[in-house]
Amino acid sequence: MKKRKVKRNFLGKIGSFFVFAFVIVVFIGAYGQYIAAQNIVAKQNDMKQKIALEQKKTDEIKKDLEYYKSDAFIEKTAREKLGFIKQNEVLFVERNDN
Repeated sequence: MKKRKVKRNFLGKIGSFFVFAFVIVVFIGAYGQYIAAQNIVAKQNDMKQKIALEQKKTDEIKKDLEYYKSDAFIEKTAREKLGFIKQNEVLFVERNDN
């Protein structure tokens, strides 16, 4: 009877050890998955911020493009860079005598 009890007690300790080891391995794996998920969430938030910034830049470029297509921009460029004037308009040039 003592032999059987000792054998049963020994098997119980081994079984308990394996259960404990299994729980530790599962816990470590779950913690690793948690850390990986947190990293993914952080990267996702960073990408959302970058997308919002790029969308803002895209909107500004579209606004500029609309202005460049407008008559006001064409007229301004013609006057400032090419020296054009409107019909029946007189251009006065200031002369500097130094």
